[in-house]
Amino acid sequence: MKKRVCPYCKQEFVPDRFHPEQVVCSFLPCQRLRRNEYHRKKITTDPVYRDVCADSQSFWKEQNPDYQKQYRARSKSGKTVAHKPESALEEVRRLLRHAKNTAAKNNSALTVTRCFVEVLWVAAADASAAKNNIARAKVVVFQGDPNSAG
Repeated sequence: MKKRVCPYCKQEFVPDRFHPEQVVCSFLPCQRLRRNEYHRKKITTDPVYRDVCADSQSFWKEQNPDYQKQYRARSKSGKTVAHKPESALEEVRRLLRHAKNTAAKNNSALTVTRCFVEVLWVAAADASAAKNNIARAKVVVFQGDPNSAG
């Protein structure tokens, strides 16, 4: 199949063979943005959808009447802890897997994604060094064995 460029992360991807019309890559933040954009657009254009969303919110509020009071009590007591979906190490591992799967063959440096960790993939010495820019990198991954001569 022909590769496409994701409108959110600007990375090339191959559409799913079962969904050849796929426009956005499978990367979770891109999918979140796609869903949010669809939801915003649908609310503005479809009055039935807007009413269903409003009814859903009202139903949830009826089922959880003390939520605001409990939330404020937790925040005043200082016991709330920011929820981290994954550790920094897991985030780096995920980004490296993404880099491995999307690395361009003719590019010596590749910015993997936009998030709190920026990863650059630096190729061997025979690759073009003009494309390498590590001035703002937080993590740099070198390809190859550092102990090998050459």
